[in-house]
Amino acid sequence: MFISEVRLTNFRACREVTVPLRPDVTLLAGENNSGKTSVIDAVRLLTGSVHGRVPTPDRQDLCGAAASGEALRVEADLKDIAPTMAGAYLEGLLPADAPGGSRSARWGLTFRPPEDDRGRGATTWSVGRDHLAAGEPALRHGVRHVYLPPLRDAVRELGSGSGDRIRLMLATLLGSREAVKAFVDHAEARLGELTEEPVITNLLTKINDPLRTVTAGAHPQQAAARFAEPTLASLARAVHLHLGDTDGAPAPLGSSGLGYANALFIATVLAELSTAGQADLTVLLVEEPESHLHPQLQTLLMRHLRRRAEDSRRAPHVDPAEPAGHIQVLVTTHSPVLAAAASVRDLIVCTRHRSHGPQWESKVVALADLGMSGRETRELDRYLDITKSTLLFAPRAVLVEGLSEALLLPIFAELLLHTDDPEDLPASQEAVERFHGATLAIVGGVAFTPYVTVLLKPGSGQASVAQRVAVITDADDFAGRRAASRVEEIPALVSGWGAADRLFMAIGHPTFEYMLWSQENIGFLEKAFLASCSSNPADRWKAVVDDADPAQAFLDQFVKKKKRLTEVVGAPVSKPAFAHALADELSPGCGFTVPDYLAEAIRFITDNPDTAS
Repeated sequence: MFISEVRLTNFRACREVTVPLRPDVTLLAGENNSGKTSVIDAVRLLTGSVHGRVPTPDRQDLCGAAASGEALRVEADLKDIAPTMAGAYLEGLLPADAPGGSRSARWGLTFRPPEDDRGRGATTWSVGRDHLAAGEPALRHGVRHVYLPPLRDAVRELGSGSGDRIRLMLATLLGSREAVKAFVDHAEARLGELTEEPVITNLLTKINDPLRTVTAGAHPQQAAARFAEPTLASLARAVHLHLGDTDGAPAPLGSSGLGYANALFIATVLAELSTAGQADLTVLLVEEPESHLHPQLQTLLMRHLRRRAEDSRRAPHVDPAEPAGHIQVLVTTHSPVLAAAASVRDLIVCTRHRSHGPQWESKVVALADLGMSGRETRELDRYLDITKSTLLFAPRAVLVEGLSEALLLPIFAELLLHTDDPEDLPASQEAVERFHGATLAIVGGVAFTPYVTVLLKPGSGQASVAQRVAVITDADDFAGRRAASRVEEIPALVSGWGAADRLFMAIGHPTFEYMLWSQENIGFLEKAFLASCSSNPADRWKAVVDDADPAQAFLDQFVKKKKRLTEVVGAPVSKPAFAHALADELSPGCGFTVPDYLAEAIRFITDNPDTAS
């Protein structure tokens, strides 16, 4: 079984949000303040905790856009309940899709704030199709969570006596109060044995000899040694974890790097999953696991989490009287490494959208719900590597064919948006920062459609991952040839989604290099060409400027096909090498003219911040 859907109404920035979850691992990606933690906290409110400590809603959780008197509500659907286990969830069962098949259940929590500032508000529970529950529903205890918080101090929690993490682990692993008492009693007995050690008895002899002499004339006294009565908390405080390579000597945690110390902290949370067999479903809630972990560790962690969840479902559930012991994982992240390690099917992108006036609200886009075929999904899994996964974390994106455009666009933005007018300087600087805050992704060809689909196709909640996307591509319309089909197909596709105003197609006719040529730019292009051309640079440049169509002759220097300038011999100039050399020649105010189609794309990405934030 697994939580298939969580719905949040008026909960923080989530005015009306439905979050579909995967059976094994779901990754919530997105920029800051986009609602990822709100989803995690909604699950915490709805499920029991392995530690027994569950948060409660209060007036601060109510959405700022909610009207007076409106309540907040969080609700979850539990899916794939085996028929033999349906009795435990009877109060919340939904109508069956087919007789004898697996069932689904629903429960929810509603918090209504007080009418004045003095009350605490009222919390009510519901089960099934909005049936009011007399109190906390019993089915909630079949679903528990383990929570890994985002801000972790591994050294304090595990390497000193001030943390509470080890106590919580011991309590979880011991389970019952009886087991805790037996452990403490055993520790007390072992400590009592230490009082028989020669050094302790010798200490008492040294104390009691003068004590008897001093008190002999009154009421003779005798000292005895007892260790402080242990408790689970005091025993846990005495445990300091050390860490080191497996073939070395573990050292105090404070001497270890933050990365592996945090890996140890995460391991202590994963250790609690050993108790998953005590519940039908344990949901592991992990916030920002990438903290202090280098990329390889991040990838390995995701693989481990997936294996734990999958293995819990493979184990046969023989006795219906025993808990199913399933594990489900929900992760929030800002890491493109983790986003790249997950399948597109498992990615939920949280985004910010303007609602009323200065307020904004959270929306989610489940990439699995964008209607992509299995083939398209597999292709996108391969496309979204670590660099391109950054597209999921910014509301503005620029897609380019290759490295040359990616190298030059940032400096082009600096040139275009530069101003010497003091009054316009703040707006200019803001626009420049807005460009650098956008994601610039190299497609590595002309397969833009999968990226545009992910970024602009609306999900079930009518939200999209990106607010603005600029596609910079070549028309390849050489010598009267028809422009490449993508020039018309991509805008038509996006228009069909009702998102035409969010796309800008910047088309180079016929190519990017051709469009760089202008009378004002010749001096800059010459310097970059001479610096990047490895054979006959001076002769080849002279042939370019002497040609009847110098822009075409300039383009010919970069292509691996029969040259129009047959008398000039030499290998094609590397486009990235030329781009590097040209970037070195440019600075704000230098006089270089940015091609119009690129200037329009840059302005599209940097204009109207209210609709792109």
